[in-house]
Amino acid sequence: PNLTWVNETSPVKQDFHVLITIFGGMITALLPVACSAALMNAADIRIALLLSAAIYTAAFALLYKWITGKGARIFEEL
Repeated sequence: PNLTWVNETSPVKQDFHVLITIFGGMITALLPVACSAALMNAADIRIALLLSAAIYTAAFALLYKWITGKGARIFEEL
């Protein structure tokens, strides 16, 4: 991979997975904001933050299960 790029379009042009990683990071950073904005009038801000924490916890548990299971087997075959 080329790591000497001058703007954001260079790594995106390298591979589609880079694009997914960049925008996925943006989406996960905006998740608590979107939850709090959607629930602003209906509920307390603590509920929105608990909802986003639950989503992050569930995503972490799924990723951890995959990394320690199938991901480890794929890494062993490399």
